[in-house]
Amino acid sequence: MFFDGSPQGWATLLPGYEPTRVLIDGAFSQSFDAAGPLAVASVWLLVLSIAVVTLLRRSLAHAR
Repeated sequence: MFFDGSPQGWATLLPGYEPTRVLIDGAFSQSFDAAGPLAVASVWLLVLSIAVVTLLRRSLAHAR
């Protein structure tokens, strides 16, 4: 059975891809080489947080 560890192109756009790379780098590396994935993960976190806050404000405004 052939197993290739690299994901397909679309999989790298998912929100869990970059944080997983940061965790794997931290677990199996002597130095931190995942500054790029950490930045992308931080942007994902910021975008998703803004979306959640916006949706909660709109739903709570309609509930009143």
